[in-house]
Amino acid sequence: MEIGKKKLRKDGSAVDLWGEYGKRFTNGHKQFTSDQVKAVNELQSHEDRYRDNFKRLRNIMTKPRDPLAGDATPRTANGDILLNPNDHGANIRGFPLFEKDHEKTIKIKSPVKLVTGQIGVPDHKYKILGNKEEDIMRASAQPDDLFKKAQEDQARKSGQRKDADDLAASKMEVKAKRQAVKLAQTLAKMKIDMEKKTQELDFLETQQYKTMRR
Repeated sequence: MEIGKKKLRKDGSAVDLWGEYGKRFTNGHKQFTSDQVKAVNELQSHEDRYRDNFKRLRNIMTKPRDPLAGDATPRTANGDILLNPNDHGANIRGFPLFEKDHEKTIKIKSPVKLVTGQIGVPDHKYKILGNKEEDIMRASAQPDDLFKKAQEDQARKSGQRKDADDLAASKMEVKAKRQAVKLAQTLAKMKIDMEKKTQELDFLETQQYKTMRR
């Protein structure tokens, strides 16, 4: 129950709602006064009106005159000097602020991302106290003469290919020699075995002949 600026408790005592310094007790909740609400509403209405006007007039707006760039004096269709810069569409010499159908031509460009693992070293990064120019260029990953570098790479690859072919031919030659040695050893062993078999056969024939004589 409220009576004027005071509130009565159940025990009959009164509480001053406006406080000692005239501030209303709100229990921590901040509120606007009527004047503040009116000011905020007026500000928002102004912003809405400015936004609507810009959307309506942006296709006929012209860029402001730059006398240092040699822009012509703004004039109307009758040749009179345009005194009101906010008289949009009256300046026949002005450049349009936006291109025609600019809403359809606007494109959002994606940010440029550097390729990971780029070849090359930014030399200016290492031009600090204590580094010499010749040391920087010697440590740079970018060659001075790219054509010479390509020729050197091609010659190195050709040399590596030739070395690989020579190595393969040498391996084949060594393998053939080892195979020939193995075949010669096998033939020699077979020859020895045949000689032994011949001797055994001669011995058996001799023994058989002796037996028959008896």
